[in-house]
Amino acid sequence: MSTPLKTYDPSNVILTFLGAIAHGYADGTFVTAKRSADAYDDMAGADGEVTRIRVLNELGDVELVLTQTSTFNDVLAAQLALGTVGALLLKDLSGSTLCSADQAWIKKAPDAAFGKELNTRTWTLRCAHLVMFVGGIQGS
Repeated sequence: MSTPLKTYDPSNVILTFLGAIAHGYADGTFVTAKRSADAYDDMAGADGEVTRIRVLNELGDVELVLTQTSTFNDVLAAQLALGTVGALLLKDLSGSTLCSADQAWIKKAPDAAFGKELNTRTWTLRCAHLVMFVGGIQGS
């Protein structure tokens, strides 16, 4: 029995913010979603008894890395200027990973760097309740 062949296609990773589809991704890692806190904390008592504590903090960040030439930078800059809060969705159409938030906003604008080579713009979007299912890719 052979192992099924799996194919990852970065063009199948879709990020939408306020209904607009991101485009102009930089080379390399172009989107990262992460929670701000661990899912569980723990504490050991004086007698060594360990208790696991569920952390209810669902804050999270999504970092989006675009080329400086992407017109999606304009979309994000306009939303930052307006202070807009809205829906964010990150989905790998090749697999089962899905991250979403009903309330997301731009936490940090990118630095404006220029040089001989094409530069990138890293946008940080903050999510009030980041729902994350980090899955895999099924074989074909």
